[in-house]
Amino acid sequence: MAAPLADPYVADLERENEALIEALREALSREAVVEGERDQLATYARSLEVDLAWSDHQQETLAQQLRTERQLHHRTHTHAARLTDLLGDTPPAVTDFLDERPQFITALKNCPAESLADYHRWQGHAEARRQLAERLARASR
Repeated sequence: MAAPLADPYVADLERENEALIEALREALSREAVVEGERDQLATYARSLEVDLAWSDHQQETLAQQLRTERQLHHRTHTHAARLTDLLGDTPPAVTDFLDERPQFITALKNCPAESLADYHRWQGHAEARRQLAERLARASR
């Protein structure tokens, strides 16, 4: 029996169908790769957002520390000027000793919580300078 006339046409359709199925598989595979890359990019973007937020927080913290240090510096110099007015000529060693207080306050604030010995050392330095300033002020009255 002779082969039907439609066989070459059906064979061509089957080959075309197989090629389309293969192309679809490749497209789906590429889509999966692109989706994975998109997920990686989204994760990276979220990471950058967190980094930027942390950076903003650090900048604000540093700005606050700078404002505090400036205030302490101003107060210390104001107290030193008042002491100079009260005592007349204060020896430079005493003035230098009193002017170091803001540095010890800054060190005290920046001291890590687990370093108790350092905290007490800086607190002692700052306290000694405050006590000397008070005693000098009382002595000049």
